[in-house]
Amino acid sequence: MKLKKIIFISLLSFLGVVKTTAQDDNTTLVPPTESKTQTAGVDEAIIIVTSNCDNLIMSHSVGIEKGTKSIESNGRYKYTINYTFPEDYDDDFLKTQLQLRLPMGQETVPLVMYKGKVYEGSYDEKINVAINREADAVYPYANAAKVTFMSAFTNLTIACNGITCIENGKPVTLTGCNFKASAEMVGEQKDYAIVFNLAPKTKSSKDITGNVAFKISSPDFSSVQIEQKELVGRTSYIFMVVRATDETYEDVLAVAQNKEAGYEKEHTSAYFASVADAYEKASKHLQCPIDKKDAHQIQANKFKKIRNHTNAINQADERWRKLADEEGFESANVWKYLNFERKRLHTLIDEFPEMEYYKKLLREIDYKYGQHPSSIVEYPVISGTVTAGEGWIFPVDVDIYASNIYISKIKDVKKYNLKKVGTVQGGKYSIKMREDFKYLYFQGEGCSHPVEHKTQTLDVVLTP
Repeated sequence: MKLKKIIFISLLSFLGVVKTTAQDDNTTLVPPTESKTQTAGVDEAIIIVTSNCDNLIMSHSVGIEKGTKSIESNGRYKYTINYTFPEDYDDDFLKTQLQLRLPMGQETVPLVMYKGKVYEGSYDEKINVAINREADAVYPYANAAKVTFMSAFTNLTIACNGITCIENGKPVTLTGCNFKASAEMVGEQKDYAIVFNLAPKTKSSKDITGNVAFKISSPDFSSVQIEQKELVGRTSYIFMVVRATDETYEDVLAVAQNKEAGYEKEHTSAYFASVADAYEKASKHLQCPIDKKDAHQIQANKFKKIRNHTNAINQADERWRKLADEEGFESANVWKYLNFERKRLHTLIDEFPEMEYYKKLLREIDYKYGQHPSSIVEYPVISGTVTAGEGWIFPVDVDIYASNIYISKIKDVKKYNLKKVGTVQGGKYSIKMREDFKYLYFQGEGCSHPVEHKTQTLDVVLTP
């Protein structure tokens, strides 16, 4: 009982001098209240405050406990204080002052804790956001246009001319209009897409073919608006919804450089768009040195170009594979998109030969293109004369095998399941290179011969 009185007297003295901080215009506070769905231990009270900020400092006046941070599935941060009542404290409740600090404001909140109860609230920063326009891309459907908002915010609400099509991160089923929405996670960000049918069979007053006003909002920030005055068929319009912060130039540049690292192995157009956006942000930063602006913009333009190529490639790749399932691989429509993808891949690799993922994809697409009956392909040819060398006792008319590894034994043909690509006849051979390989092995030889994927002459003197 004595401890109870001491705590109560101390608390009265404390309350006599503490003032509750007025809510700052830059923050939004929902004071913790008793949870209807959760309970704590018999002699315990739990305080939970969620936030959109990852550096909230949370403490209270009658204990030394600090808020422990965790991340919820919706991307918000959860701060928790577990308070255990003293063993000889008789009452079921205790008054405390909850202290919350964010970079943009702080609050002191009075709270009465009861044993066995959980209290939940929230304390958020009001985030400033910006909508950045990216370069338009190809959308491979006639009489249709696509508008995409890419963002790290996973709970956006988007309305088109007053019609909500995405609510709290999820698409809304629409009727009687010419557009539909989707939302999916792509890596660490979410793509919100609205596809417009520009030539609907039945007209409706809700149809939108131009002069679109998009209103974008979230519980984390006030709404922002942007207009797209024209919607053109076969066009994909792309926007980035990003957080506007007071980061230093060095911080912004570091983000761009970190994003760029390892880009050669990446293959999502959204990734390249985010790198371009990061460098453009560095270029436009008020603290960016004059002599660095052009270099950052060049990097931004580079990744915009890569993004445009990869977006077109990825869409064409998806399109011809889908058509191959629906119409069969030999369809003329398959060849159209396959050929388009092949040309864009060659253009990309010619300018950016370091792109590892797309170099591998190009080899596959070149091969698929050559298999299609609509393709007219001039394949490289390897040809030459074959003669018997010292120690060779077999006829020179032997089989020829292709390999991507060096081999030196006849048994390796079976071991590695090598593909036969030709035969020496009358001491001569000619092989059309329909596939990329690195070596030719003449049956019975003690070595294989390196080749390049181009027309060439290779004369061979057979040795065991």
